[in-house]
Amino acid sequence: MTLALCMATLAACSPPPGGSASDAVAVSQQQTRRDPVLTGSKTAAVGQATADRSALAQFARSELQVERFQSARADLDGDGVAETLLYAQSGGWCGSGGCTLFVLQQENGFYRTISQTTIVRPPVRVLDSSSNGWRDLAVRVSGGGAAGKTVRLSHDGSAYPLNPSILPALSLPGGTAGQTLIAE
Repeated sequence: MTLALCMATLAACSPPPGGSASDAVAVSQQQTRRDPVLTGSKTAAVGQATADRSALAQFARSELQVERFQSARADLDGDGVAETLLYAQSGGWCGSGGCTLFVLQQENGFYRTISQTTIVRPPVRVLDSSSNGWRDLAVRVSGGGAAGKTVRLSHDGSAYPLNPSILPALSLPGGTAGQTLIAE
């Protein structure tokens, strides 16, 4: 089966080139099972992952007015519970400099926004370093005539930076660091 890139959307994934609709569903189910969680715990049962993804899609649509997005999960604050990173790709959250990255926490089946960072481009990586008890993130910033660069998003104790374009470029050994959560 040809692998297709299925982003989390409210619509069904398109079949891969030369593939069928069942191929798209199979690819989507495989990606749900591989939801990256950096807690070292085993991935939740497929049924729970599907329910979580459905709740996330509902939150994105109703609270953020986002129809298309990519998401990943990682324990950013060290509490043993994974936060959700949602990279909005619709609904006015994108511009020439990129799109908005939301960091969400899920409590009792409901999501709440704990941080948003504008004009981000993938890849979105979680770094080994931390600031104020939260793992640092690395994102790409470009557009608006500025040279592209990768920057470190450090948590200030209440949120990640809103505007990463004003941050200094991050020097990454070998061009990459950390674990990629949301790919280009």
